[in-house]
Amino acid sequence: MASRLSTPGPRAAEDQGFWGELAVKLMHPTQLLILEAIWWIEEPLSATLLQGVYEDRVGLSLFSYHCRRLEALGVLEQVGEIPVRGVSEKLFDLASRSRTRRA
Repeated sequence: MASRLSTPGPRAAEDQGFWGELAVKLMHPTQLLILEAIWWIEEPLSATLLQGVYEDRVGLSLFSYHCRRLEALGVLEQVGEIPVRGVSEKLFDLASRSRTRRA
């Protein structure tokens, strides 16, 4: 049984499509907005910047929460901070892109 699980078979491409579709269906819509913005803009973004990208259609606290959740899952990585009025806005980038930039 272990060899069947470790060896990709003819269904490997089908399986990837299935898991990809399932992952999208299980994600929160705000998480998809975050990933889409960071992917297309190709720059690290903070929750405040994300709120501006989506013209205040999503609240700041919701963006902040989901950025932290995606960071905890290893999808996003905090790559910097911007000091703003006595606090720091955390900048997030895709974890895979962040690792590539450091290499």
